[in-house]
Amino acid sequence: MKKNFAYLAITLFMGLFASCSQENDPTTSDSRNKLVNISAELPKEFAQTRAVPSADEHYLRCILEITNENGDRVYREEKLGTEGNADSKLSFTFALEEAGTYNYKMWADFIEANGQEKDPVTGRYTDKFYNTEDLTKITIKDPALLYNTDACDAFSGNGTFEKSQATLENPLSVTLIRPFAKLIVSDKSKENFAKCTSVSISQEIPGGFDVSTGKISTETVEAVLPATAPIGTGEQEGEGFDLRLFSCYIFADNDALGEIGLTFVTTDGGRTVAIPANVPVKKNTRTLVRGYLVAESQNNGQIDTDFGEWNPDIDGGDVEPTEPTIDPKIGDYYYKNGEYSSELRTDAENPCIGVVFATKAINGDEASNYGEYTRIKGYVMALESAPSNTRKEFCDKAMNGTIDFTGMELVKTGYENTKAFLADSRYTDNSTSYPLLLDFIAFKEKTATPEKSSGWYIPSIEELKETMIKYHGFEETPANNVFVEAVNAIEGANQFVHTTSARYLLSSSISNKTITPVTLTDGVLDTNTRTQTIFNSDPERAGVQGQIRSLPFQEFRHG
Repeated sequence: MKKNFAYLAITLFMGLFASCSQENDPTTSDSRNKLVNISAELPKEFAQTRAVPSADEHYLRCILEITNENGDRVYREEKLGTEGNADSKLSFTFALEEAGTYNYKMWADFIEANGQEKDPVTGRYTDKFYNTEDLTKITIKDPALLYNTDACDAFSGNGTFEKSQATLENPLSVTLIRPFAKLIVSDKSKENFAKCTSVSISQEIPGGFDVSTGKISTETVEAVLPATAPIGTGEQEGEGFDLRLFSCYIFADNDALGEIGLTFVTTDGGRTVAIPANVPVKKNTRTLVRGYLVAESQNNGQIDTDFGEWNPDIDGGDVEPTEPTIDPKIGDYYYKNGEYSSELRTDAENPCIGVVFATKAINGDEASNYGEYTRIKGYVMALESAPSNTRKEFCDKAMNGTIDFTGMELVKTGYENTKAFLADSRYTDNSTSYPLLLDFIAFKEKTATPEKSSGWYIPSIEELKETMIKYHGFEETPANNVFVEAVNAIEGANQFVHTTSARYLLSSSISNKTITPVTLTDGVLDTNTRTQTIFNSDPERAGVQGQIRSLPFQEFRHG
């Protein structure tokens, strides 16, 4: 049965990329001149090194999307591998009315074969592993499905072409590239492997992919595999034994993984361990990780990492298994020494300094923005605003006409904005002329933060909105009750501004002589998020005034 399926799958793959369709065969020179032909092709090494998917009852599906120079979609079609012939190509023939430059995006993946039919309205097949409605935002449907199967493999391609470069006589051929790494984890002990009845896995992996750019999403998803039997046979395989515990497909470019948590159940007990962060992964490359994972060994306990046959061009080195860390959760209390807990403790030597309000990167933020780190673990809101009992001018009105904010564009993360502002001569030459920032600096100096953090900074408008919406809710988005209850449990922490009248919380987002705040009125988040000029048009009147909160910071995993 297995051999029969392998033959069927190979036939499907090799027949995927058929020669041009005979449909709509042009009968005139004019109509023929409108037709273009683009064919898709898998990488050449596919037939030589790629294992045929072990899951049956799947079709390979290819999507082609064409946009014009303005970005308007002019064509989209989905084809199955069953429509192909035996020349290793699948061709799309269609009409383009106008000459000129066009962009193409291609995506090929597996979908369920059973009951698969095109939607008569959208022309789409039902997705299995990935959401493909928008090829610029391919996302994972269920991360658990990326474990222990090759059917979640996929390929992509993008580029630009002139209409004249994709004729019926001279079709444009596109070689598709695998945007994944494949992680394969094995044990080193045949005896320990034989005792293992199940393994559970938890890790964070990139959650999406943009076909138009070939870039991996900065958003992550938690990929959890519930208790599952190891995939290895335990039998002799070449010079060793097949002691594979699990495999996983991961969107990758040239990256490093975060920590991978493993929980084993064995015939004599079990244990929970972690593969530490920094296992390297690279697209179109298998990363092979081996170690004494199921149980302890009398050997050194190291984990070996090398690479398989897809594209074996880097050496991952050795890492040693560690005790798993526990990631923060929204509503956790954060302490001076870097610990976080759902329990609020009173400790003068190790006080609570904030509350976790986010555990995913905000607005495309990346750990590399802060130094040699691999992952942002969370964002924390301070327990008080600066100042806590009044509002102050961002910049003293006396400096109106002296300090010129022309050309200051701070539109990145809060950390980057704050760092850039505090290094700008408009601040360094006039630091005492910023009443609000004097309170911010005083807060930073009195409230120590852990070493593995960015330190306090003024949030960007996106980070500030995220914090306030978590507490207050906004329009259709409800408040996060866990976060609300955690903040309310600390006296004064929910006093974001000093009065019930409409007041600003200022962000670090500055552009065109303006700064962007959020407004709180009667303790409710207001819809008014309009930018405010830093200086008043009347030099005798104060400029924009407010308080600073949430002062978030991140803790990171080391790179």
